[in-house]
Amino acid sequence: MPRTTTLILVMMAASCLVRPTNAEEPPGPEESGEQDASESVEPPPLVKTPELLEFVEAPYPEQAQADGIEATVLLLIEIDEQGAVTAVEVLRAAGHGFDEAAAEAARQLRFSPAEDESGPVPVAIEFEYGFELSEGATAPGDGGDPGAGPDAAQVNLEGVLRFQGTAGVVAGAVILATPDADPGARQETTTDEEGRFEFRGLPAGTVTIAARHPGCKDLSRELEITEGEVTSVKLWIGARVGQDTEILALYEREREPEITRRTISMKEVRTIPGTYGDPVRVIQNLPGVARSTSGRGGAGGVVIRGANPDDSRFYVDGVEVPIIYHLGNYASILGGDMVSSVDYLPGGYGVEFGRGTGGVIQVNTVDEYEDRLRVRWNADLLDTGVSLNGRIGKIGLSGSGRVSYLHAWFPALMDSFASRGGGRPDGGGGGGGVQMIMPQWWDYQFKAEVLDLPRDDLSLLVFGFGDEMSILSSQGPASLTGDDEGEMSLRYGTNQAVLRWDHHFHDTLTMRLQPTVGYQTQHLGYDVEATMEQNSLVLGGRAHLAWKPHQAFQLKGGLDMLAEESSSSVFSESGVGRFDVDPLAESEPVEEELETWVVSPDPFLDFEIRPLNKRENLVLVPGVRLDTFAVGEDFHAEAVSPRFAFRLSPLPGGTLKGGTGLYHQPPNTRFLTMASTSDGELDLDLERCWSTEIGWEQRFSNAISLDVTYFHREMDQLVVRNPDEEAEAPFANAGIGRADGMEVMLRHRPVNPFFGWISYTLSKSQRNDDPDDPDSDWYLFDYDQTHILTVLASYRLPWDMALSARFQYVSGNPYTPYTGGVYDLDMDRYSGDPSTDKNSERMSPYINLDFRVEQRFNIKRARLSIYADLLGIVQGENPDSVTYNYDYTETSYVEGLPFIPSAGFELELNF
Repeated sequence: MPRTTTLILVMMAASCLVRPTNAEEPPGPEESGEQDASESVEPPPLVKTPELLEFVEAPYPEQAQADGIEATVLLLIEIDEQGAVTAVEVLRAAGHGFDEAAAEAARQLRFSPAEDESGPVPVAIEFEYGFELSEGATAPGDGGDPGAGPDAAQVNLEGVLRFQGTAGVVAGAVILATPDADPGARQETTTDEEGRFEFRGLPAGTVTIAARHPGCKDLSRELEITEGEVTSVKLWIGARVGQDTEILALYEREREPEITRRTISMKEVRTIPGTYGDPVRVIQNLPGVARSTSGRGGAGGVVIRGANPDDSRFYVDGVEVPIIYHLGNYASILGGDMVSSVDYLPGGYGVEFGRGTGGVIQVNTVDEYEDRLRVRWNADLLDTGVSLNGRIGKIGLSGSGRVSYLHAWFPALMDSFASRGGGRPDGGGGGGGVQMIMPQWWDYQFKAEVLDLPRDDLSLLVFGFGDEMSILSSQGPASLTGDDEGEMSLRYGTNQAVLRWDHHFHDTLTMRLQPTVGYQTQHLGYDVEATMEQNSLVLGGRAHLAWKPHQAFQLKGGLDMLAEESSSSVFSESGVGRFDVDPLAESEPVEEELETWVVSPDPFLDFEIRPLNKRENLVLVPGVRLDTFAVGEDFHAEAVSPRFAFRLSPLPGGTLKGGTGLYHQPPNTRFLTMASTSDGELDLDLERCWSTEIGWEQRFSNAISLDVTYFHREMDQLVVRNPDEEAEAPFANAGIGRADGMEVMLRHRPVNPFFGWISYTLSKSQRNDDPDDPDSDWYLFDYDQTHILTVLASYRLPWDMALSARFQYVSGNPYTPYTGGVYDLDMDRYSGDPSTDKNSERMSPYINLDFRVEQRFNIKRARLSIYADLLGIVQGENPDSVTYNYDYTETSYVEGLPFIPSAGFELELNF
């Protein structure tokens, strides 16, 4: 009997049936459809898949043959650029000597190499090696008795095979039909590109039909065949839990050769505790990201490599957005189903990005659309949301919307937590009571894309969100009432539309035009003493031309444009004197309205050079950007930002990476606003950072890798309170800063039922507000966190259940202690009197252990996941910040959420 070999394009898996007798060589691999067995994944940029050229038959284990035992062994085979097998791993063992025999034969197989646009690349494939004893089966496609031709009998059994849960068709699956009355007359065939199959001349009576497909559970079902009739059947096959259905590339070819780009698959995202399936939240578990607190870092920002949260920039499809997380950092501003990938660039990124000296997070929206309509509904204790994905003719559509209800039950939780007494730096209760953060949010996204255009890609994205965050206080165990007032409130909102047009003039020249328009609102309030409102009309966009005359060279030039018309209103009961160091200084109330334009047209130019024959072994990326920024007629500045990055792969699986460059950013708008309301001069320049990093990436196998990176950031021209008290300008570019650190990530990818990683960052971030003053010392930055450790592990059990856990340890943030207050007669209030150096003490460390359990059910066209996130099952004090009572004699912590047993579900329907 000929053996069957089937190559699945997306899964890169192969299946072989082997008998202990001599038989002819198997036919070549056949490509199937691109449907995933468990998750919809974007196919890799391969232009040619590996094909089996030389097959080696494994000897049938003698004892297993004598005992009549059959088996199938699932192997993971690594294939190099020449098509040779370099490693074999048993993914699903069968015992009885089958594993050893299959692995030894697989090492002798020969394939044609896989190729991407740059040429041959190494890959890993799944390979099912089957051992069977039956002599009566026919080759695939023979469709009947071995002695008869395929057209010798009429079709009397036909059907279609679909994936359970997604309803996608299964191409290339092996279908077996065994008559109960005559098992030796078994027939075999494979499903076509539409998942269909048929059999001819099956005898009347009971027939057992079985389906086999790599990455799926074996399926078996009994049918009745009636003489003279055609039996039709629809079969549903489920994914085999624990196997990764995404292609495994031993060298991950990046879209852009940034120094450090860390990518996490959606399979990992959906099972990490505390992420709620949100791919952007996963970034908080990666090296270089410090824990965000109730300050700006907890207000939609991210603390990356010792930088201020305001220094990092966030993008959605290349369009800058003010925040990437909803206030409180519990969810990102885009629903998870709208995200195709997330680029986390902690440093060393290219000249396409600017106006920031910290890291970059770019969210790329979906660009794959289901042939049928897919609708998902998910809900947990934080929020609920609905998403859809599908096609209408040649238009791909995707949309999502969410609304939170954390604020609905938060007061009751706070009441319970208050009964424990608030935390204090000295460990006791506090007259300041308990203070907690209460966020509230909603968001929506909609994308339409014209498909199948020969030379163009055209899409429209519309998205928006609204956020509100306040800090609530409770003075002891009494319940909160409507009379309680938030001490501080913060609101953000935006609505934006993005049009993207990519045009391919020919293979060497492409163009992108991406205009955008949006409206943003912002509110900051501190009781009734001070408020700031800002409304902005934002116009912007990107445009670039990329010329690639040769595989070794690419030139890209473009423009990153931003224009913003804003109107602001500022009210401060204490006036600008509030910001003076001297609490007894005279101050006058301020109430002003401002209107201004902000313009920043930044051109950039970069080169990509791959001088070696094997293009990925050395990549050089020099580039330059002109940073410009103007605020009305009062402020304008320009600076040149040269950058250089490289990646060198001198050893198999090892890559040396490094780079250096200048990064500039404009002063924060709050400094510009405060300066405008102080009647002082506005004499500021761009802040600057020289960032350097070098590291080594080592892949030990297709599953295990290690990434070690050292970084150094040197900052100057930082905007601080003007150290010259006689100067008219309230602020000056007098501050300097530095940050050094090392990032380590040891990772096990989801190649089998287990995945996880250990992430550790050791860093130190400091500032000096007046380096010209010999008495001015370096002090720890507000967001400095010396040790950041995350240990994460997940295991998927055989019965569609996944267990995962995450442990985090983070050093507490520095803070400045006050031992008392100075009474201000004019303002009738106290101001803090620091008795020690700035940020001379630290809050308690953050210690947290989360646990998650998930159960999945696949029901034909539906999929249901039920999960429970036990967040903070083990905790330390975990303060977010320190607060004082009215006269600065007592302190308490503003605390994060206590232990939350968050349950939720996700229901997917495929129409």
